[in-house]
Amino acid sequence: MYADVRGARLFFDVDGAGLVRDRATMRHKPVLFVVPGGPGGDHSRLKATLAPLADKAQLVYFDYRGCGWSAPAPPGTHTMDTYVDDVEALRSHLGLDRIGLLGISYGGMVSMTYATRYQRHLSHLILVVTAPDHRFMTRAQEIAAERGTPRQQAAAARLFRGGFENSGQMRDYFETMGSMYAQHFDTAEEQSFQPRFNHEAINAAYGVDLHKYDVTDRLSGITVPTQVIGARHDWICAPEFSVEIADRIPGAQLRMFENSGHNVQDDEHGAFIDVVRGFLDHPPQHSPEEKKGLRMPAVEKYVKWDYTDLAATYTQRPSYAPGAIDRIVEATGKPGPRVADVGAGNAHLTVDLLARGCVVDAVEPNEAMRTIGIQRTEGGTVTWHVGVGEDTGLETDAYDLVTFGSSFATTDRLLALKETARILRERGWFTCIWNHRDLNDPIQNEVESIIRRHIPDYGYGVRREDQAPVIIESGLFEEPTTLREPVLHRVPVEDWLAAWRSHGILENQAGDKFPAILEDIDAYVRSLGSDELEIPYETVGWIARLRPRR
Repeated sequence: MYADVRGARLFFDVDGAGLVRDRATMRHKPVLFVVPGGPGGDHSRLKATLAPLADKAQLVYFDYRGCGWSAPAPPGTHTMDTYVDDVEALRSHLGLDRIGLLGISYGGMVSMTYATRYQRHLSHLILVVTAPDHRFMTRAQEIAAERGTPRQQAAAARLFRGGFENSGQMRDYFETMGSMYAQHFDTAEEQSFQPRFNHEAINAAYGVDLHKYDVTDRLSGITVPTQVIGARHDWICAPEFSVEIADRIPGAQLRMFENSGHNVQDDEHGAFIDVVRGFLDHPPQHSPEEKKGLRMPAVEKYVKWDYTDLAATYTQRPSYAPGAIDRIVEATGKPGPRVADVGAGNAHLTVDLLARGCVVDAVEPNEAMRTIGIQRTEGGTVTWHVGVGEDTGLETDAYDLVTFGSSFATTDRLLALKETARILRERGWFTCIWNHRDLNDPIQNEVESIIRRHIPDYGYGVRREDQAPVIIESGLFEEPTTLREPVLHRVPVEDWLAAWRSHGILENQAGDKFPAILEDIDAYVRSLGSDELEIPYETVGWIARLRPRR
């Protein structure tokens, strides 16, 4: 069977009924996607090995785009990001809400990346002889030097430099390396299988793509039941990596097979099947309290300030200049562009984007801010997500525009730009904007003086800097255009004072002086004797287009 998804034609096959009788009722078995290793082979060998699991789960086998029985695909599409998003597209194509993943070797890497990106659609995770980052390749070369024959060492070197010239060389590689992969290697049995090989896919992975692979710091955010399986004699995904994965994923179970190599599902087939069956029967569960305590590792790692106490008053902050927002949205050249609004807060910029017909994915790490944002945008074409600029958790190659409304300065900007480039479509747009106070205005000038009396070295961090240099430094975007447009904020005194109470940068620098500063600002503003103020701001931003991908 074939599924046409994301411009690719993927082969898939299903083993086992989905709906089965359970005494007097019918029940759905879990759906388990079998994520193959490689890449560059097909699923045929796994189908023969995993068939006994079909009574516990409905198994969905598939081949990566351009591999095995799937239709040919351009060489540039052989990336892990592409494969991960293809898995998600296949899930959606099949009309499935949540799926389990059984990922072996490279398939485990795809599965972990999927879990960090699409966990809401994941029910179970089984990670077999895999690794959390690119370090496995260095370790594998060390083991090959220790254990391998000269011929095997040469074959391993070809793998890790991405040097296969044709599919025949791939076939020779697996025959040469057979005794490294399996403790009980049978040459005749190996030759009886005739998988379809694609050397371009495996070259792209080991020659380029896997050198960027690293989900280590995101594993602690995986909350679905997880079984990790390692093999003591595994040469390519050494057993210490299975231990590390199990340590980093909360509640994960680890089973180390002491008499197996990388082909653990063959070396100790019966015991392997028993472990997976047992996990499917009785997956470990987090209590509600444990789940509440689990936070996305990206949030833990990157969030600089806690906006919880400021969330309620943040809605009083001045709106951005309408003309600036118009220019940003119009730059996409599309009606109803798909936008990722990162650091969306309580929807300060999101509401402006929705008003202009955008379809928005709003990303915000703070629960209090996000809750208000969800309320403010109810009924709009928006979906809210937990994430940060450095790790949004959003789809690859999916957005026409990525916006940072007053949030870019709180990120590691180069990492945020790299993440932005990942989620943008070809030639998509990036923008970051702020509302800057006009310090030439008498009221703003006096407020600035009040602040500096309490904090002489008060600074604005990078938010008032020219953002063009860091955008150019990233090497990902074309020369940015600067946006500057004045906006006059007519605001009741009470609302303007409330906006100051939401000032995260000021609170962060003031510490315990923050209440005193607010009192002095309050006293000064009330001394003006007006119920409403006219406060000038300037919306300042930078907009840049993604460079063509090579």
